[in-house]
Amino acid sequence: MIGGIYAFRSGLDKRAEIKVHAESLKQLGDSFQTEVQPMVVDIEGRTLQLKGSAEEQYASGASCCRELWENETGLPAVPPAPGPPVQR
Repeated sequence: MIGGIYAFRSGLDKRAEIKVHAESLKQLGDSFQTEVQPMVVDIEGRTLQLKGSAEEQYASGASCCRELWENETGLPAVPPAPGPPVQR
């Protein structure tokens, strides 16, 4: 009986820890999104200004890289498989 109570208590403690860590990660992610600054990048002689959220900047950069790939190789760029959904 004591072992069962200990296991139950341990589970509650771990759940509380997970909740605290999840909230911390959410706050870090939100902070990162608000602190992303626009940047200017030079890629193969092209100047690209990246603005917006991290996701928008990534999409702009990826689009430029796909276009360069297609121009250089003559092959269509295959978009990456979608990753796991981002929770906010």
